[in-house]
Amino acid sequence: MSASIADQNLKNANKRRIKSDKNTLYFYDHIDSNSKLIIHNIKNKSFLEPSFQIYLQGVSLRLLAKFINRYSNLAQLLHHIPDKEAEALNLTKNYLLENLLIGFPGVDMLAEMAGMSVTKYKSLFRKMFVTTPNHFFIRQKMILAQELLKSENFVDLSDVAYKLNYSKVSKFSNSYFQHFGKKPSDDFMRSEF
Repeated sequence: MSASIADQNLKNANKRRIKSDKNTLYFYDHIDSNSKLIIHNIKNKSFLEPSFQIYLQGVSLRLLAKFINRYSNLAQLLHHIPDKEAEALNLTKNYLLENLLIGFPGVDMLAEMAGMSVTKYKSLFRKMFVTTPNHFFIRQKMILAQELLKSENFVDLSDVAYKLNYSKVSKFSNSYFQHFGKKPSDDFMRSEF
């Protein structure tokens, strides 16, 4: 009996297996800042309060509503990308994520790394990640900046800006404000040493 169950499981697994010659659907996006604030406000509530469960259900429903509103028209944005090209795009995405402390390498270099023309690379990157390579890089850099600002490892705001390869604190502050709607100094937690 256990052999027949194992055979059935193997058959089911083979049915579900994605063949490499088929296109695979990919989607990548970030949680928006309003949703992050809603989630962050959970920390301010005590789970011992009698109303905590109702509050948590309300937060869940608000997040679900925001998700549905944001992605209700997403169907036209989703595209099928061949596995080989998706792997090349993921390779360049990982390269960008590993090199956030330096400047943006340029689309030409990323396209060459992916083995594609610049036009094809930009088009497929936008289809897969719903943004341009440069905007993706800056967004990820700002997420890292927020983590560094809150890490309490820096004495001055300029130290964080220079760590992220910004020559001017004002340029860093402008970019941070564009992404989070607040100044970096609002999130900065100074080192105690």
